[in-house]
Amino acid sequence: MRLRQVCADGANWIATVVRRHCPQAHLALDPFHVVKWATEAVC
Repeated sequence: MRLRQVCADGANWIATVVRRHCPQAHLALDPFHVVKWATEAVC
């Protein structure tokens, strides 16, 4: 079975590995980090 989705934080190295080894997979950011970054941007 091939990976279709990968959920991770926004680290560049993770995106690089996913693109290289699972080019068909959709990379999604995990909700925790999205909310954390949005909160930090507003405050």
